[in-house]
Amino acid sequence: MLADGQRLAPFVIALPSIGCLTPAIISQQTFDAARAVREQRRARCGATDVSAVRYPFSGVIVCGCCGKSYRRHMNNGRATWQCSTFLQFGRSACPAKYIREDILQAAATELLELKIFSPNVFTENIVQIQVPDENRLLFIFRDGHTVERMWENRSRRESWTPEMKQVARERQLKILEGRALQ
Repeated sequence: MLADGQRLAPFVIALPSIGCLTPAIISQQTFDAARAVREQRRARCGATDVSAVRYPFSGVIVCGCCGKSYRRHMNNGRATWQCSTFLQFGRSACPAKYIREDILQAAATELLELKIFSPNVFTENIVQIQVPDENRLLFIFRDGHTVERMWENRSRRESWTPEMKQVARERQLKILEGRALQ
């Protein structure tokens, strides 16, 4: 039997009455030394459990097409949430669209009647967000009731910064000047 908190390596199969069925490929001494190095690195880096939730929406958003969880993904410097099946296998496996994180936060903020998004208030109240189809979110509260919200991506016109507009303006002027010289 293993002491509380101990784990076997994934390739070792153990039964309480029989013991180890698969022969070890490394010595116990090497295994213990490697484990000690891993623990030292984990302590030095301040690492915690790798399964710890990092974002308020982690494990909360569920795809309506395939049933898998959404994962956080960076898209052109913006945080977005996308179906894990889509990210792994592509559009042919799951056609679900991504949702920008700021849109999710805005919907949750409005729904929870907050002035600004609060991860703590969100996790205290919302247990799941289902994405049944395009541009529709179904928020499921801890008390069991559900609220539907529609969302839209901001238009490209709204996403242009003044600097982006100036660069595009200058580029277009060069093109027009080149045409005038011909």
